[in-house]
This record gives sequence, structure tokens and C-alpha cells, in this order.
Amino acid sequence: MIKCDVRNREEVFNCVKEASEKFNGINILINNAGKGYFGQVEDMKYDHVVDVFETNIIARLRPRQNFMPIQLKEKG
Repeated sequence: MIKCDVRNREEVFNCVKEASEKFNGINILINNAGKGYFGQVEDMKYDHVVDVFETNIIARLRPRQNFMPIQLKEKG
């Protein structure tokens, strides 16, 4: 297993490279990321909302964008 912070572009890039080299290609991607802040909407801080959106939506695209070219090339 190789772990990385999907919010960090450089970590994702390095993770893809490491996985491809370590496992001699890529057959599957398990992309598990998520977080939440719970409470009343009016009490939520803007930074918390941005952090949740970044982690749950934007950051989940990074691994896919980096892994897909390798998977398509290998027809994985």
C-alpha cells in the first residue's frame, strides 16, 4: 500500500510514480478520501467549508488524473 495526501499535488505525482515502479504498472486505484465538519451551517467557518470541498471533491480528482494515463496505456 502506498499512502499520500491527495490534497498535495506533488505527493500525488510521487505516489503515482512510486506505485508504477514498485508494482510494475498499475491495475487498480483505491481513492479513499473524505472529511466533514458537523454543526449548524451558520456556525461553520469558511475555511472549514473550503477544506471539506478541497478534500472531498477537488483532491479526489488528482489521483485519477495521474493514474488514468498509465492505466489506459497498460489497458488496466
